[in-house]
Amino acid sequence: MDTFYPAWLNHAVHTLPIILMFADVYFTPRTYPQKTLAVAGNLAFSGTYLTWVTYVAQKYGVWAYNILEVLSVVPRSLFLGTSAAMILGFYYVGEKMHFWKWGSQIEAIEGTAESPRAGSRTKAQ
Repeated sequence: MDTFYPAWLNHAVHTLPIILMFADVYFTPRTYPQKTLAVAGNLAFSGTYLTWVTYVAQKYGVWAYNILEVLSVVPRSLFLGTSAAMILGFYYVGEKMHFWKWGSQIEAIEGTAESPRAGSRTKAQ
């Protein structure tokens, strides 16, 4: 795999999003969706991506992640499920970081009388 996708590029592709997330949280206030929509969206994305990874492996015999090639069905399923849970966990970490930085300012931007979500979200800190 390193012949086609060098280690430095793999590292950059997986590290840069974390750096950009920190910058985004620090510089940009956001309004987050309801928890059920956020969880549903994250699980839909994770499920679609992991289904695609599995489909490509079944169709072409190439796994996107080398560890999946050596795992049997049950450990592979646990690995993929844990990956989906981690993606959801990263969403929650980003949301918590965001409200730690912007919580009170979001309430002022949205207006407490106009947006009941702003008040309930900042109280959850």
